[in-house]
Amino acid sequence: MSIDSFESGKKLGLTASLIAVISPILIVITYVVFFISLFTRVLVVNPSSPATSFTAVTIVYYAIGAASVAGVILFIVAMHRLSRYYSEPAIFKNALYGLIVNVVGAVVVTIFFAVMFGSLLRSIPQSSTTQTTSFTAVQAITPVPTLPPLSSFLGFFFGLIGLVLAALVIGIVGALFYMRALNKLGEKSGNQSFNTAGLLILIGVATTILLIGGIIYWIGWIFAASGFHSIKPLQTQQAQVFTAQQAVTPNVVQKLYCPYCGNENNANAIYCNTCGRKLQ
Repeated sequence: MSIDSFESGKKLGLTASLIAVISPILIVITYVVFFISLFTRVLVVNPSSPATSFTAVTIVYYAIGAASVAGVILFIVAMHRLSRYYSEPAIFKNALYGLIVNVVGAVVVTIFFAVMFGSLLRSIPQSSTTQTTSFTAVQAITPVPTLPPLSSFLGFFFGLIGLVLAALVIGIVGALFYMRALNKLGEKSGNQSFNTAGLLILIGVATTILLIGGIIYWIGWIFAASGFHSIKPLQTQQAQVFTAQQAVTPNVVQKLYCPYCGNENNANAIYCNTCGRKLQ
């Protein structure tokens, strides 16, 4: 149980939580600036500028995505170090299980989506270039646009709904593991901000399909950042508990009885206040 593990875990956890809090704000600001810039440049009729703005937004988006991935890694490392400090393996194990569920789920959902989308594209009939005497040479080589069959489109649509629901279930399971990890950390550290953070993160993921879900999830990480910022080492916690116990425990006044007359005297008395004989 090293204080170095505590300090590094606290700093890494705070950094990871702040990344989770700041990243959505930067994304919103980036897209707001992009749409304002796009609207302004369309008004001045500058067709080359929107493409440049879109490239800038893409770069910023990938940079924020990379920072978010780094934040997740920092969070797992922080939970590992705090797990060692508090001698509670469940803190790290639940956080790790949550990460594994989210990563594996994201990979599986992405693969299924790619397969479904590829199947939809393959179902589109080949464009025809039939030539007749009434067509001109330009018309004869112009492809005739085609659409996928209705059955393929409906299959893709319902499959997409299934993937969204599957992703939601996977996200809830991952958030449940995160909540358990944060609850254990709150239990061991005595900081209830972690318990609140875990609950809000779970509720936020469960209500992702609603607009309010993302806000709840974001608030959850604010509580997590507050918890990592205010968490105290065990020595400080024990000292605080001892001080609190002293504050509420009344002082017990000891009494000294006179061996001659039997009357009570203060513990530090030398002579009996009744008979006047020496007590000690």
